[in-house]
Amino acid sequence: MKYAYAVDPCPFCAVLSDRIWIAAAHAIALPDVFPVVDRHALVVPRKHLASIYKSGILEQTAIWEPVDEVRRRFLTGFKPDGLNAGTTDSRRALHQVQRDPARCHT
Repeated sequence: MKYAYAVDPCPFCAVLSDRIWIAAAHAIALPDVFPVVDRHALVVPRKHLASIYKSGILEQTAIWEPVDEVRRRFLTGFKPDGLNAGTTDSRRALHQVQRDPARCHT
């Protein structure tokens, strides 16, 4: 696959296994090293994507499955009033991140 932008070195390809909360077939979930808020997690596709929407619907669904698991863990463990989940989907928005992560935070 030809990358849409520089990914050398990709911070998610080199992530240590002890930092990974959830390892699924198409994505990993881990705590954010530079969290926007407390309890901020990233769900990152295993495949480099210029946009999550460049993948097929089945792959998109598989990438979102760990988001659901992170959500369940946050709701059970932290009992928040609510939580936000979304994607970062543009090169400009990804100035510090080299993939299209789905973010989940309380």
